[in-house]
Amino acid sequence: MMIRNSHLVLHEVSVPAATEWSADLPGWLFLRVRQGEGYAFREKTPVLLSDGDALVHAPGRPCQLRASQLGDLHVQFFQVFPELLAGTISASERQHLERAAQLEHTFPVHRPATSPAAQQFAELGKRIRPSHTLLARCEMLHLSAMILTDHIPPPVPESNPGENSSSLTLTAKQRFETLLTQMVESQWQHQTPEKLARQCGCGVRHFSRLFRSHFGQSLIPKRITLCLHKAKQMLEESDAKIIDVAMDSGFNHVGLFTSRFKLRFGCTPSEWRRRKGKSAKPVGKRTQPMMAPGRRSLSPV
Repeated sequence: MMIRNSHLVLHEVSVPAATEWSADLPGWLFLRVRQGEGYAFREKTPVLLSDGDALVHAPGRPCQLRASQLGDLHVQFFQVFPELLAGTISASERQHLERAAQLEHTFPVHRPATSPAAQQFAELGKRIRPSHTLLARCEMLHLSAMILTDHIPPPVPESNPGENSSSLTLTAKQRFETLLTQMVESQWQHQTPEKLARQCGCGVRHFSRLFRSHFGQSLIPKRITLCLHKAKQMLEESDAKIIDVAMDSGFNHVGLFTSRFKLRFGCTPSEWRRRKGKSAKPVGKRTQPMMAPGRRSLSPV
């Protein structure tokens, strides 16, 4: 059984000599060659992989590896879903990652075994224990941030007030852009438009125009999207009743929740849960995922 939506869970796969493994998995995919040699296919030029090398695939791009004829290729990997990092990632950072993922020439990113990221990946594989899942998730998140930060431009530094007296006063647009880099996505759910507008030094109507211009949608639809992703995660990880999922993710009416969910994901919450084939389990607990032959989970989440 292929584990498609295992966010921040370290897995391992063994690719027999002279055969290929194609992982059509969602999310950002981080891989490391634990042992063996092989190739990763990128357009017309294959990437040579050796012991300890790391590889990063962007969402929407299937990962295709081929083991050398001389032996098996043993690969560790984990997935990261930015939509599940609403309490960690800012709206601006997520937008930059979405844009980076669309660049054909950028991915997959190859990091040799001597690189800091590949070396940290090696340490991650050594230290992970099934009983230390919180630590494992944090270390995988740190590792992924090390790599993905290269695709997020640094914030524009503020001008030196001594150079120009006009720089003492920032425009509403500048304050809005600063807010995007500092405020994690989940905070947008708990701020009123009036409070956000005050932080930008403008009125609510002007703030709404700035928000729509940047995101292509207003604040309310943005909040609904964040709530729906939270609900989807709860449905995948728990056996909570649909009404409880609706309430806990920010919806006051289960009918509205169901219609919004179907509009966003193409199926009802109950259908989504059945598609994922999740066995019943209490909220807050995780079970060891089923693995395909030749694969093992190193950190159940």
